[in-house]
Amino acid sequence: EAKELLKRPENQNYTIDVISQMAGFKSKSSFNACFKKLTRNTPSEFRKNQRSFRLGKPKMVVPK
Repeated sequence: EAKELLKRPENQNYTIDVISQMAGFKSKSSFNACFKKLTRNTPSEFRKNQRSFRLGKPKMVVPK
C-alpha cells in the first residue's frame, strides 16, 4: 500500500510523514525502517526513482 501511495502523482506534494500516516504508521521512523527492509530503499529514494521513471529519465538511487 505504501508503495502505491508514493507512486500516485496526486500524492507527490505530500510529505513522507503524511504518506506514512496514510499507510497506518504512527511514526515516520517505523515507516522508514519497515519500508527500507522490504524494498531496500528509503521512501524518499523510492519516490525519487518513481519520479525519474515517470519523466522518462530512468535513474536508480543506489542505497548506501
